[in-house]
Parts: sequence; structure tokens; C-alpha cells
Amino acid sequence: FLISGLALWFPETVATVVPNASLLLASMRLVHYAATLAGGLLLTLHVYLGIFAFPGTARGMIDGKVTSAWANLHHPAWQPNKHPTHTPENADRR
Repeated sequence: FLISGLALWFPETVATVVPNASLLLASMRLVHYAATLAGGLLLTLHVYLGIFAFPGTARGMIDGKVTSAWANLHHPAWQPNKHPTHTPENADRR
């Protein structure tokens, strides 16, 4: 994405360095557009998963608070009554 963007941003430099630069620039344009489309789709999926797919996740990211039902579903080790020896501090140390 970065390399194709630089080639498109500085076409004169590419033309002085690379023979048949018009073919390379056309290829870079295609690669850049494909990477932009893929990145946009991944960003959309990421936002969807963070906000809509798992209700309560966005609230946790914004104010740091989640419901006990959300915590029990996603991080059962946080619930002291389920795992009395596990706390959030040592949940990953098993």
C-alpha cells in the first residue's frame, strides 16, 4: 500500500528511474486501488465486530465498564464465584 502510494505520488521520479514506467504506474494504480478496497472492507468489518456483533463491547471501550453478563460470557475468569483462584490480574497465568 505504501510502495504503490509512493509510486503514484511521485510519478516523475518513477519515470526517471524505471524504464517503461507507464506500465509500472498502471500496475501500481491497480494494486493501490485493490489495497484501498481491501483495507476499507477490513475496517468496516472491524467496526461492525466491535460495535454490533458483540453488544456491550463498544461501551467497554468507551468508558471501561461492561455488564457482568458480558464479562461472564467473554471473560469467565473475571467472575470470582466461577473461578475463585483466578482474578483479572492472574487470569492468564494458569
